[in-house]
Amino acid sequence: MALVKSFLLQLLRTYALESKFVVADADFSPERRLFGSGDEALATYRELTRNLSTQTKPDGNALPTIIEKWISGIQAKIAVEQQYAPGTVEFVQAVSPKSSRP
Repeated sequence: MALVKSFLLQLLRTYALESKFVVADADFSPERRLFGSGDEALATYRELTRNLSTQTKPDGNALPTIIEKWISGIQAKIAVEQQYAPGTVEFVQAVSPKSSRP
């Protein structure tokens, strides 16, 4: 039974990655649970974050790539909508957080 479950989980994971979904996985144990009185839940979420996978990073550690892609998307949107050339003062001010603007 465990072999069938593992096969189906791997099949679903592969399908999700091929469909350009982000996949996260973690094994539950007494040290990693969804809730607990100690840091068990925190350990689970750390594991999930560490094991984020994408089509281009199927072995995990995809969070930096996901964040970089998100930031690049914002920059591209601002460049097109505001018609700012990347690297110009106006562009840098438009993509900078409001709290760091003069």
